[in-house]
Amino acid sequence: MVSSAAGSMGAFTNNSDPNAQSRKATPDFASMLPIVPFSLADGSVTGVLGPARARMQYHGNKSIATAGLGMVYYKPDIGSAMAGGEFEFATMLWEPFAVGSTITLFNDRRDLVVNSVWQIPDSGFRIKTSGGYLWGNQIFSFPSGDANIDLQQFSYSIASQYILNDSAERGKLQSIGLSVWGAQAKQKSSADAPRSFMRETATSYFIMNDPLKLSEGRMFGAAADAQVALLSSLIIKGSFGYERLEFPFSDGTRELNKSVYYAFELFYEPSSELFLGAGYRSGAGENRISVTAETGNWQLSAYHNHGQNGVAGNDGIMLTCRISLPVGKQTASLAQRMKPSRSSDSANMLADALTRPVQLPNSFLAKVDPTAVTLAATISKAGLPGGVTVNSAGDVFITVGKGSPSITGVMRNGSPYSYSALVTTPSTQVVIHTRQFPSAAISGDIWVISVTDSMPENYTVAVKTSN
Repeated sequence: MVSSAAGSMGAFTNNSDPNAQSRKATPDFASMLPIVPFSLADGSVTGVLGPARARMQYHGNKSIATAGLGMVYYKPDIGSAMAGGEFEFATMLWEPFAVGSTITLFNDRRDLVVNSVWQIPDSGFRIKTSGGYLWGNQIFSFPSGDANIDLQQFSYSIASQYILNDSAERGKLQSIGLSVWGAQAKQKSSADAPRSFMRETATSYFIMNDPLKLSEGRMFGAAADAQVALLSSLIIKGSFGYERLEFPFSDGTRELNKSVYYAFELFYEPSSELFLGAGYRSGAGENRISVTAETGNWQLSAYHNHGQNGVAGNDGIMLTCRISLPVGKQTASLAQRMKPSRSSDSANMLADALTRPVQLPNSFLAKVDPTAVTLAATISKAGLPGGVTVNSAGDVFITVGKGSPSITGVMRNGSPYSYSALVTTPSTQVVIHTRQFPSAAISGDIWVISVTDSMPENYTVAVKTSN
């Protein structure tokens, strides 16, 4: 049980500074701006929110809490830029155990991460487990054209951390650890699939069937982690390990990408009013660079995510304000505040519970499966004057001769066939409805369509359908 004693717990950084930090007020003019009081849950949660200060008080005896609200701008590699919002909340369930969650919301992309942090009593070990759920839409460039596909992605991370020398600060290794993580993408819809398109050679038109299928990526990674206080105001975190990203395809093959994984995060506090952070992550699925600046209760952060091995990238920028339950005045240096404590320090654990693991991918691990495209029909150019087109429904439009054509017969593998649903002659064209054809034999079916134009002249259209 953690008491809700009065005081001040500083703002947290999103993917950088994982600890509470006390900040001086913003410049004096900010104190002249309005401060808004609030009361929630029948008065159990009260506080004030403003540019100069923000405070939250929880009138309970079983937990303390931190909450945040942010405005986000997001731009995917393919698609339109959009604004969104981020919400976060963390609480101590009991003295050595904290949970936290962040959710980022856009029109076509939602990202939920839930963390739990367990400080094992009377030891230097801390265990953090995380689960992520990413869902929404993304535009992909298929052989038949662009399509907006519904996706979801599950991810996880398990990190163990051993805290060294509880009193260490400057020039000391503060903690070491191991982490493993994974992710799995899943396609939820196929938009307007299947779609048809045409490929052409000197002798034939090939009618292709595109089911708009994605290869659903599967990621696994492992790394060793460390945190070092280079100076009392300068902290570096580093990870080095291995990451694997696999893409299975419809034809039974797979693409396996293996990569050295490394990540660095640098945190610097040049003065008590300003906190700066920067990070870089490189792996099999994405390379990501991020920067953060924080003052008072406000944080501005941005990132550029460059996708690897066919994974799409994205960019984002976010402005966040956090309000926290006061837990006592903090005057320690950055190195002391960021160092995990062997004791169940509630501010430290809450900050950790709000930090999104850098290992979790920010992008959908999915790309177009080119092996899913199949050949529906082949139309011989012999005897045709040209002008063949195909629509997305698989209807082939062929100009035959002059004037309005008429069909005189259809043969399937040398035998007459009733063609009323297969071939029509609207206007001046013959239309072949490839999706109405019966299933072909293993070796395919040969169709011969006899046509007479208005002259009259006789023509034949040779079609081979595939199984």
